[in-house]
Amino acid sequence: MLIFDEAISNLDQQTAEHFAQTINRLKGKVTMIFITHQVPKGLQVDEVMSMGGYSIEVKLAQERGSYGEG
Repeated sequence: MLIFDEAISNLDQQTAEHFAQTINRLKGKVTMIFITHQVPKGLQVDEVMSMGGYSIEVKLAQERGSYGEG
């Protein structure tokens, strides 16, 4: 299991996109948890949990595609 806490917060856009490409190669091989305010462009995920107030909303990524696209 890999846990990333604000892993891209201080990266420029190009480096963040490279990070996402590298992480995408690990998809299906290891469980990853991202704690972030900014989703890297092109990051492919299976599920997104969004916290707001006192609740957690769970969304399947297939409903929206890759998070961070645009």
